[in-house]
Amino acid sequence: TVEQELLEITPNYNRTLARTVAGVMMFEGDDALKKISVLSGGEKSRVLLGKIILNEANLLILDEPTNHLDMYSSEALKKAIKNFPGAVIIVTHSEGFIEEIANRLVIFDNGKADIFEGGYQDFIRRIGWGSEQGSNEEKKEKNKQAKSEIKLSKKELRQLKAQKAKQLAPLKKIENEIMQLEKKVEKDNAELIKRTVNGYGEKEAELSMQISNNKKRIEELFIELEAKSEELKSLS
Repeated sequence: TVEQELLEITPNYNRTLARTVAGVMMFEGDDALKKISVLSGGEKSRVLLGKIILNEANLLILDEPTNHLDMYSSEALKKAIKNFPGAVIIVTHSEGFIEEIANRLVIFDNGKADIFEGGYQDFIRRIGWGSEQGSNEEKKEKNKQAKSEIKLSKKELRQLKAQKAKQLAPLKKIENEIMQLEKKVEKDNAELIKRTVNGYGEKEAELSMQISNNKKRIEELFIELEAKSEELKSLS
């Protein structure tokens, strides 16, 4: 179970500490009794992160830690990293993650690597990316063009909003399916825990397979959601 996996790392086999970390990694209450074998890839990653935290390391090196994590898992990871007393080196493409976590940056830009003492917003405000910088004349020209743009009429604004809603509809559909499947997995997990107390039989195996299939489908939907989001960005 998740609890047993974490207990192996805790000093003096401290069950309270193991449960606390399990809760931080979003395995609260009976969720800590889930079998590792029925967890999704993202959930297994959270268990591993919990073990790292319990290992009392003073330095964490995380390479794209938010990959395969849903929004709630990412938030739990942010909270855990903020509470971590040591140093953390993170490689990530998530600007939101950097904004909330980082206080010192290694900037790779224009074929060079530089150290910046400060957060991401400080860097954008004071220096910015070389690829986004231009001469003062270019900036003035862009500002001039922006000011010269004709304001949209109310009718055009309504049309734009309707178009945007139409574009977002497929994303909403995927998000709704993910939410429904996550609720189903949560319910089935609770049922599986109750059943496995009295042994593991054919019905439990069927329920476990159903949970595994639904989690696999959730991961596929997240990939599809990300792809459609990127496609929508490129069209905007």
